[in-house]
Amino acid sequence: MAMLLSAPNSRYDDIGLVNLTLLSVIFGTVRNVFERNLPPADQNAIRNEMRRMCLAYLAMAGAELFPPIQAA
Repeated sequence: MAMLLSAPNSRYDDIGLVNLTLLSVIFGTVRNVFERNLPPADQNAIRNEMRRMCLAYLAMAGAELFPPIQAA
């Protein structure tokens, strides 16, 4: 949660809920990938989509004041 608190361009109304939601999405996705034993190509594709999803969620939840960070 400290990283969210230190974000210079975002302010979260309920940072605890943002943190819980983000972690739930990440851990749920990781668990699903392992349980389904997805092939490496699918794992990489999901990793890329998770970057986009997490960055978009953080931007929306934080009423981002600057353009969002681009996924690498």
